[in-house]
Amino acid sequence: MESNTSGVRRGGWANARYRPEQVHIFEPAVSATLGALRDPLQTSPTPYDVLGVARDADNDQIERAFRLAFANKGAVQARKQLRDPLKRAESDLTIYNEVALQRLSPCPLHDRECLYPARRSETAELWEQQFKTHFPDPGIAHSLAVFWYRWVEHEERRFMTVVETAAQAGIRLDGSTSRQRIVKLVCRANGIECDVTNPTECPHTDCPFRDDCGVMTAPVEGMWQNVIRYWTMLETMPGFWDAYLGLSKQDGVALGKSFVDGIGQRILDLATEYAALVDTTHGDDGPRVDEIKGLDLEMVKLLKAEGFQTARDVMRAGVLRLMAVEGLSGVMASSLFAAIRNALGETDGLHERYRSLAAMLDTERRTASAIAQAKIS
Repeated sequence: MESNTSGVRRGGWANARYRPEQVHIFEPAVSATLGALRDPLQTSPTPYDVLGVARDADNDQIERAFRLAFANKGAVQARKQLRDPLKRAESDLTIYNEVALQRLSPCPLHDRECLYPARRSETAELWEQQFKTHFPDPGIAHSLAVFWYRWVEHEERRFMTVVETAAQAGIRLDGSTSRQRIVKLVCRANGIECDVTNPTECPHTDCPFRDDCGVMTAPVEGMWQNVIRYWTMLETMPGFWDAYLGLSKQDGVALGKSFVDGIGQRILDLATEYAALVDTTHGDDGPRVDEIKGLDLEMVKLLKAEGFQTARDVMRAGVLRLMAVEGLSGVMASSLFAAIRNALGETDGLHERYRSLAAMLDTERRTASAIAQAKIS
């Protein structure tokens, strides 16, 4: 079969890094006694699944289940997780609570397919409306937090696969943040005209991205914004950590901070990964900082003192890193970044979208904390 320099064989997609095990839909693990539901987009079993115990299982029940499931993969780890109150609470954070789900319609306990990708947008809209009606119900807030968290994980895996394949094909990624558009560019780089909006009508049966062509989901960036909104809300929500997770106030504050910190780190890690992919499409580092028009001598000295020698150095660091520079406010950092990006003649890249999300997370946490403190006082 003929191959080209892009690294993807024409018609065969031999090098497309498609990993079907990452997008497999699991049947939700739930029973009338478990009291918890694993999202069908979650690819790994919960410790409750591994041991086959209820969410409210006590240590004796966990020990009996462990002896029966000892040979099962992950049983030892699951036992440790469920016997440690903090680790158990951490696991419960990303599992739906049955009591809360029973107040929602559609309810996954009775309509499992409402959490499948084809119906997820509809479910999101209905749950959001019910949350507004019952605001600030912590159970519904948590259900939506888990809902968006699992969905963005799923879509991020799919999106990263598409972007990796585009980078292998040497396609410039800056400004092409739509998954459908990137898929079409990959197809065209391999001599395939892709104008199909309905994947069931696609004649290229061996294309690993058939589902991505016609997928009708919210943009990944918007999903992350909802993840940020709900988890930062929960972090400072009175009653959630003790009523739903059974933790003391001190342990709840620590776990909430740790979990939301983890979300922030995940976003920054994605920014780094996308930056590496985007950088493969650039041939130089652009002008030195002292050659960039509009930067005065003091600003140049400040940037050099922080290790920024070229325009590309600043682009790789991102707005959040600039905001940490002493003497630069958030507005100044954003304006500086925009000026340097213009000097490179580039649009807002994929990686910079994630750095902006990290900045949004920081802002939302500060706002939620200020609101919570105002209510206390």
